[in-house]
Amino acid sequence: MTAHRPLSGRTALITGGSRGIGAAGAGALAAMGATVIVTYRSARAAADDLARRLQSEHEVPVHAVPFDLTAPETAPESAGGLIEAVARITTGVDILVANAAAPYPRAPLLELPAQQLAAKVGQDIAATHRLVTALALGMLERGYGRMILIGSLHAEGPCAPGMTANGVSKAALAAYARYAADELTGPGVTVNVVHPGYVATEASSHLPPAIPTALAALTPSGRTGAPDDIAGVIGMLTRDEAAFLNGACIPVAGGLNQPVAFRRLNL
Repeated sequence: MTAHRPLSGRTALITGGSRGIGAAGAGALAAMGATVIVTYRSARAAADDLARRLQSEHEVPVHAVPFDLTAPETAPESAGGLIEAVARITTGVDILVANAAAPYPRAPLLELPAQQLAAKVGQDIAATHRLVTALALGMLERGYGRMILIGSLHAEGPCAPGMTANGVSKAALAAYARYAADELTGPGVTVNVVHPGYVATEASSHLPPAIPTALAALTPSGRTGAPDDIAGVIGMLTRDEAAFLNGACIPVAGGLNQPVAFRRLNL
C-alpha cells in the first residue's frame, strides 16, 4: 500500500460495473491499486472490454462476472451465485459498491402497477441485503471495509417524470443503510449512500434535452454530472481519512441538492 495506490492489496466488488457510474467507479478504484471485480447483467462484451482495459492501464487484476438481481436465488447469476463466484476469486471483499438496480416502469403514479412497484423495491433491497450481510462480517474481522450504496436524489422527492418506483426504492435503500451502519459496522468499517443528481449516462439518455439544460442552469457548479464525478466520491469514501463518515446519505449534485419537479414545468 502506497500513497499513490492506497488500495493495493484490497479487493473491490462493483455491481452494475460494465458501464456508466459503475464502470467509472471501477476505474477509480483500479487506479488506486485495488483488485476489481465488476458485474454485468447482459453487457458481457462491455464488461470484458472494461476488465481488459483497466487491467492493462493500472496493472491490477480485474474480473467480470455475471449478476442479475432479478434472478431466482437458485440461479448462478443471483446474489447467492455472485457471492460464490467472488469466493472463487478472492478470500475477502474489502469494498462493496452496490450500483446494480432492478429495472422499473417509468409511469405516473396512477398508472404504476402495485406489483411492479413492490418488485422494484423488493429486488433492490433484497440484493443489497444479501451482499451486505455476506460481506460485512469479513470486513469487521479484517478491520477495514467500505460498503458504498449508490442511491439517487430521486429518494428525496419527485425529479424527472415517471420515477416513482426508482425514488421509493432509493429512499428504502437510504433507510437500510442507517440500520446497517448501526448493526454491521465498527472500527474501520462503514456503510454510506451516494445520492447522485442528474448524471449523463445511457440510463438517463431518455430524458428530453431541455431537462439537462435546465438542470445545468440551476446547478451552482454550472453543469450537470458525469460518471467520473460520482467515481471521485466513491474513491474518497475508501480512504482512511473517510473512516468516521458512516451511515450518511451524500448528495453529489453540484450543489443542487434537492429535487426539482420537472413534471410541473412546461419544457
